[in-house]
Amino acid sequence: MEPIEFLKSAEVLLEKESVAEVECRNAASRAYYSAYHSCLDLSKRYPTTNDNRVKKDVGMHEKLIQTLCEHQDVQVKSAGYSLRQVKTRRVKADYKLVQNFTLQDAKFTVNSVQKLLQEIGKIQPV
Repeated sequence: MEPIEFLKSAEVLLEKESVAEVECRNAASRAYYSAYHSCLDLSKRYPTTNDNRVKKDVGMHEKLIQTLCEHQDVQVKSAGYSLRQVKTRRVKADYKLVQNFTLQDAKFTVNSVQKLLQEIGKIQPV
């Protein structure tokens, strides 16, 4: 399976005429996982030499974000910052159930991931 399939799934959830809040939340979550797996692939293609600054006592998602954000290549670093922003929205969608998560929130998340994947596609080895 390819990471883009998560994004396609998110887009389908938002295509209906009437979209329930749970579908907005699911779309944001699916979009995030498309970004996460795409960034994970990116980190494997362009390993960093700055691993010593990555905290060892954090989860694998945060570890990936830190690794990308500490990368010597500015485009890879930018992908890390973008992933961090998308993760923040995914956390709201998945865990902050007392806060509304709107169609606008979901579309913004999906659009952010679309842009991130486009940027990842442009990264070339240095």
